[in-house]
Amino acid sequence: MKGFICKGVWWLPSNKKRAINGELKYDPVNGASLILDHGLVNTALYDPEIILGFADNHIITLVNCFQTSYKFAMGRGNPIKERSCYDVDLVVLNAHFKEKSDLNFKHIFFSFIHLENWIKTSDEFPEIKFPEYSLSLVREKNKSSFPPKVSFEVNPQKVTSYDDLISKIIFPLRNLFSFAMGMPLTVNRMLVEADDCTREFVSKNSKRLKKILVLGKQDSYIDLKFSSRRAFLPFNSLSPYESSFKKWFEVYSSLQPVIDLYLAPIYNAAMYLDNKFLNIAQAVETYHRRFEGGEYVTRDRYEKTTYQKFLEITSALDLDFKDSLNGHLKYLYQYSLRTRLKKIYDKYRENIEVLIPNKKTFCNRVVNTRNYFTHYDEELRQKAASGLELYKLYMQLKFVIEVCILDILDYSEENISKLIKKSVKNRYQILTRNSPPL
Repeated sequence: MKGFICKGVWWLPSNKKRAINGELKYDPVNGASLILDHGLVNTALYDPEIILGFADNHIITLVNCFQTSYKFAMGRGNPIKERSCYDVDLVVLNAHFKEKSDLNFKHIFFSFIHLENWIKTSDEFPEIKFPEYSLSLVREKNKSSFPPKVSFEVNPQKVTSYDDLISKIIFPLRNLFSFAMGMPLTVNRMLVEADDCTREFVSKNSKRLKKILVLGKQDSYIDLKFSSRRAFLPFNSLSPYESSFKKWFEVYSSLQPVIDLYLAPIYNAAMYLDNKFLNIAQAVETYHRRFEGGEYVTRDRYEKTTYQKFLEITSALDLDFKDSLNGHLKYLYQYSLRTRLKKIYDKYRENIEVLIPNKKTFCNRVVNTRNYFTHYDEELRQKAASGLELYKLYMQLKFVIEVCILDILDYSEENISKLIKKSVKNRYQILTRNSPPL
């Protein structure tokens, strides 16, 4: 969807009589903003959840509006001048929703940027039925568009709120595709059908009215180019699609913090390298804690034995010192990062040692570097990686978490091995060049 500017009248759902002239600007990268000739209410600052409008023959709902400025001027002999400006989170075309809770949809089409370049025309995607909705892939039948544009169609068993649609369907799919494509993604199109809305000002041909169009900020990712060499997984590697997609949604609630930490550097390319490293180290640790567990002794046994002795020893200490020690001692029954790294390495040794031949050196370097960038203890500076070595260590940890996630998605060992070999060739050449070993 391209940007646009439209002029019209705007009002609050609770006060239709106070309709204010104004201009709506929508830009895919910068989002939407509304400038009104007067205030919607008599107070200077007001952040309405919903603003309704009619502009350029479109009925429009603006959702989550934040007032950024309000100007009031009155000169002698001159009329009063007012101006209210708002940033708008969401623009909904072709329908009026009086409350945010009314944004409930029964039929949804949405697409992410670059899907048509990643999903080949020969990839056949079946309709996948989940307990609460069905998911299918739709290709536009437009001869002028090649490759044909691709969308996903969602048919819920019952109407789905916008918030649930985003959090339970669109974001999980976006993260799966970002993981596979190796790049940030954003929704570039969303068409919906809804019942809980009104369509004032619509002509007699309202039955022919186009589907409701939902527009949000697409950020600068829209300008990025897709590269098949940068992609970790081709779309057809997710076949059989039904089992892969169902497995992803099955584990997503547990996997989400792991994938969020993994994707953060991809969505924020300007992130400092030490923060990228800390993110991915935490992702590996979180993965192991959530999917493998890891305790030296059971929590119950630890709390009844060793931890009680610690409490006795620390009871006579200064209160702040005691609280600090107890905070550290409380979780000593759980595996350390070093132990978790060793466990992961041993489990996936055949694939991991392709890029990381020395387990001990790798684990020590990761732990020392993590500790240094967490506490900035000068005694650890010489033991921590920096510069190019830090970048390679970050890439190695990224590689490790990718192997782990493939296993979570039930890829066979043979398929994991094939994908890893391709990934090493296309995405991790820097780790195979001659350089000091990590």
